[in-house]
Amino acid sequence: QQGHGLVLVAVSVGQGLLDVHHPGAGRVAVMLAVAATLFGVVAALLRPLEHLANRIARLDADDLSARFAAAYLPSELRPVARRLDDLLRRLEATFAREKAFTADVAHELRTPLSGLRTTLEVMLSKPREPAQYREALNDCLAIANRLQSLVDNLLSLAQLEGGRVSLTKEPLQLDYLLREAWKPFAALAAQRQVEVVWRLPGPVFVECDPVKLRIVFSNLFDNAVSYSPESGSVLITAAETEGMVDITVANTDPGLAAEDLESTFAPFWRGDPNASGHRGNAGIGLALVRRIMETMEGRVTAALEGGMVVYSLHFPALAAPLHEAPASAAFQQNCVPRHAELLN
Repeated sequence: QQGHGLVLVAVSVGQGLLDVHHPGAGRVAVMLAVAATLFGVVAALLRPLEHLANRIARLDADDLSARFAAAYLPSELRPVARRLDDLLRRLEATFAREKAFTADVAHELRTPLSGLRTTLEVMLSKPREPAQYREALNDCLAIANRLQSLVDNLLSLAQLEGGRVSLTKEPLQLDYLLREAWKPFAALAAQRQVEVVWRLPGPVFVECDPVKLRIVFSNLFDNAVSYSPESGSVLITAAETEGMVDITVANTDPGLAAEDLESTFAPFWRGDPNASGHRGNAGIGLALVRRIMETMEGRVTAALEGGMVVYSLHFPALAAPLHEAPASAAFQQNCVPRHAELLN
């Protein structure tokens, strides 16, 4: 027993001191014995802590699968080990999401860039008619717009995730804003023979950021028109009940399973690429919608109802409704969505 050994040594030293008649030798011997005993006890108690510290030092950011065996630690250290295990699990999940996100972004960028390069190479392979050059340039412009949209929306999503977005709240008339935000999608809906049904019973008011709200509406409309089957329908409603304003944007179900509804809010999730209505969108729009709604203290939900995919926005209603008025200047200035703020 190490502690006993230390005590014996101390006593021996103390005895030596007594033999030479040193003043207070007995007291010194006792103090040395106590100190040696305490040192041994503290060293024994700190040994598991030192072991835990060494395990922590060996952790590698490239492999966060290691866990601490809490059951073999003293009871005082087990809560610490469990919290460390929880932290490692969260970090491992976060790193895995980042790696998957990076791979998804690379894939989404590679596809349009490949199309852009192919188009340019074909045009440069031999002289062509002006009309052919014009058509190729229009194709390249469309691809560039998709890339601009993807990059800008990824930046917007990153800013929202990092909490670096400021909000400007204004009283807004939603029924007016809905119709203004729909205008850029009317031509595509007509081209795909998608019927649009409006159910707006009257003026509905909220207090929100007008620019962020336009992005939300634009992405919901883009999603509805893009994924509704040809000759399908889009239903847009607004209602105020019990101090809450509910906006719904629904489209004919292209074949989405109920268990996939929550997945539609994940970045880059697109379901079956062969599903009816699929236009090759990158799948970021609904993720951005959810983050913006959370930032504006609202929420968005998804459901399958009567053969329709229904996305619902829920806001606190404005406490003192305004008289009917045009949309805010900020919204009017930005009422036509730019490619950079539409999610494809």
